[in-house]
Amino acid sequence: MSSKRAIDSFFKFLVTLGISGLISLGLGSGTSSSPRQLNVLLITIDTLRADHLGVYGGPSNLTPEIDRWAAGGVIFNRAFAHATTTLPAHASILLGATPLYHGVHENGTFYVQENYISLAEHLQSAGWSTAAFVGAYPLDARFGLDQGFEIYDDQYGSQDFDHHDYVERPAEAVIDRALAWVKSASQPWFLWIHCYDPHAPYEPPPPYNQLYQASPYKGEVAYVSTQVGRLHDWLTKQNLEDKTIVILTGDHGEGLGDHGERTHGYFAYNSTLWVPLIISSPGSKHHRVENFVSHQDIFPTVCDLLDLKVPRQVQGQSLRPALQGKKIKERTIYFESLYPYYSRGWAPLRGLIINHHKYIDSPIPELYDLEADFREEKNLITSSSWTHWKEKLDEFQKKNRYPQAEKAYSQELTPEIYRRLKSLGYVSSGRRPQALPISPATDIKTMLFYENQVEDAWRLAQAGQVEKALKLLKQVRDKKPELDIAYTRLASLYKQQGLTQKALEILETGRERQPSNYEIFSAYVSLLLELGHFGEVIQAIKSSSLRPLQFDPEMWNYLGVAYGHLGEFEEAIKAYDLALKLDPDYPVAAANRGLAAALLYRRSRQRDWFNEAERSFRLALEADENLVSAYNGLAFLYQLNGDYSRAIDEWEKAVQIDPHFGLALYNLGLAYLHQGRKDKALTCFLNYKKQFFNSLTQEEKIKLEELINQCQQK
Repeated sequence: MSSKRAIDSFFKFLVTLGISGLISLGLGSGTSSSPRQLNVLLITIDTLRADHLGVYGGPSNLTPEIDRWAAGGVIFNRAFAHATTTLPAHASILLGATPLYHGVHENGTFYVQENYISLAEHLQSAGWSTAAFVGAYPLDARFGLDQGFEIYDDQYGSQDFDHHDYVERPAEAVIDRALAWVKSASQPWFLWIHCYDPHAPYEPPPPYNQLYQASPYKGEVAYVSTQVGRLHDWLTKQNLEDKTIVILTGDHGEGLGDHGERTHGYFAYNSTLWVPLIISSPGSKHHRVENFVSHQDIFPTVCDLLDLKVPRQVQGQSLRPALQGKKIKERTIYFESLYPYYSRGWAPLRGLIINHHKYIDSPIPELYDLEADFREEKNLITSSSWTHWKEKLDEFQKKNRYPQAEKAYSQELTPEIYRRLKSLGYVSSGRRPQALPISPATDIKTMLFYENQVEDAWRLAQAGQVEKALKLLKQVRDKKPELDIAYTRLASLYKQQGLTQKALEILETGRERQPSNYEIFSAYVSLLLELGHFGEVIQAIKSSSLRPLQFDPEMWNYLGVAYGHLGEFEEAIKAYDLALKLDPDYPVAAANRGLAAALLYRRSRQRDWFNEAERSFRLALEADENLVSAYNGLAFLYQLNGDYSRAIDEWEKAVQIDPHFGLALYNLGLAYLHQGRKDKALTCFLNYKKQFFNSLTQEEKIKLEELINQCQQK
């Protein structure tokens, strides 16, 4: 599903969307390359408030690298996202359309359908090399934005039940990998780089953690700016500035307490909807654009600058005239914030920006004059104006909604789209939520108050005030039993206190009250597994009809672990195969599969199982070369086969990577002892004793002392 390369000569090229008369190849006399030879660099910085960049009036010297880049480009003073969460916002950027058209409304349970043409696909079909390097799970390839990219690098870690934020990798790692690719890429190329760092939790690396102790969010922004500066420096050194179109934007902003919103994804005020947009292209001159524009305009702008036709699906307009210093006709900007609706069942929030007025449709509606009140402090809505604006919104939705968009949520997608697992932070129920009555009581402005209390309780717990935290969480749960995060956080807190049975009871209650909630379900299964309730894990997963379960490799890995503990190794391998079908590069599942096959080899001595085990362990190490459990598994397999030399090699690798991996350390000692290398065995056992003796059972302590004595005997 890739569009064919446009073959019209530029003299016959007709710019769509009402823009005509632009027949010059470049934007000015300084252009040295034809449009079809230009590179495109798209930089999206997650959760970046525009007012934190110096060029948008932010703190001085916070973002000097980005400001320096912007000094040579065109700055759009009023650019807006169409959604305030990561996946929908990026879908609008890369598809050139609003969520009404592409159907992606939140992270985790929506997917970009293959029948849409992405910017990457359009450029790839026209001869551009394409690559993407993303920083965190919400843009995982399984959600469909990988289409059109020859390289879609989404390599980061996985997470567990107690980690309530998305797994990410730092901007430095993302840009390192991007630079490694682009240095050898054939030109022209399209490179998309996504930096996740400003997203909560705000944990800037040194020295930014010290420099910005009072505002770690600023520290994250400053850190990202320095990393973006590396890209600018590289382009300059390679003399590629005159051959590259650079677009820098944020996917959305951050509340930072404005209007009571601490992060984002709930409201759609300008603290989260207003984004920076800086475009530099060969021949363009630095200036500012005051017109209101939006993310959907990026796709057609790139096409216009490259002399490519714009796909019919694209709803935005080219900003090329604005880059030339001309005024453009402002269009209605649609926006939404539907994460609370899809994940919680709260009232939906949508709106329009028309003629610099912003209407927010919710049970408690709002209207703001953005010229006089950009911070949205004075609500101008009246009964009569509400009717007027509501009709405008309804009319816009009816005109711009695409029936196919519904399938972004409900269609059965192939395992390939779901091939990468990096467990969800906050996820939806996996089906349409049981909608709460749409009233002021379920307005986001009302409900967010209680969710903030849950976060307050969590902070109290981390500060050591556990009893206060428990009391507050119980109050919220009882007051708002439909709030799923109250159950998962309360269970996590009990678990941290060692009260695992109490945690399990909380999650069981949550499942009874919210049977379609996947976040509660996944936390419940994870805890069952940790408690060793393997039969219940199997029962819960096998009997569940929750939609995300079909596409969540971690759950099938859990199922395999449960079967493995019960000695049903062939059933375990079937479960691991399902996990690896969804995510072929899932190292933990591959290593677990290897162990199950190794145990079948020990039981049957059939060579096929030996080969299967070895292949699985090697697959795990290809995905993660530092996975110590895979080295330990290989060593166990070779030991079963009587090959102690190879076993020792693998255990030594495991211990070298992680000196505190007790299982490998202990097994290495046994292997050395088997070979008569008592001195090396003694070193291993003494090290093991130093680290783990107090946690051993009395029987294990006696056994360890016997081994030490055996090593010391002449």
